[in-house]
Amino acid sequence: MVGGLVLALMTLPRIIIPCRAALKAVPPSIREGALALGASKVQTVFHNVVPLAMPGTLSGTIIGLSQALGETAPLLLIGMVAFINVVPSTPFDPSAVLPVQVYLWSESAERGFVEKTSATIIILIFFLAFMNSFAIYLRNKFEKNGANMKNEKIKISTKNLNVFYGAKQALFDINLELQEKKLQH
Repeated sequence: MVGGLVLALMTLPRIIIPCRAALKAVPPSIREGALALGASKVQTVFHNVVPLAMPGTLSGTIIGLSQALGETAPLLLIGMVAFINVVPSTPFDPSAVLPVQVYLWSESAERGFVEKTSATIIILIFFLAFMNSFAIYLRNKFEKNGANMKNEKIKISTKNLNVFYGAKQALFDINLELQEKKLQH
């Protein structure tokens, strides 16, 4: 539990800074346009800002998790060098951490630990490659959604629109048609 808290505190800046940068990179015109169309601030954030900031946010998160996966020094520093061969049944049970296991097995002089060390390193590498591939997939998926929105052509059309000002009807049967235009940011 302590090791998880230490890694979480070390990883948070690696995640928070890219998230802030991604949120600041969303053009103000997106926010202003959503607010001008009548969306609330919460709707603007969750329907417009967050989806456009998602690629940067996901990249920062996956990089932070990858960093936490490989961190051995903080775990060794706080004393997590015990070998525990019992499978934990709850998150609070003692367990061995793979980077620490690699460290302990590589220090062992017995020949049998060479294969275990190699296998553990390969597992860590495959997991890291999987996480990075997943991050690239998600980033590309969210970037494509944003790119589709930029190239979208819109046409506005309304018929028989009546506008009321309080109890009084201000406009009667308005027909409006705007030509097709490209959406620009």
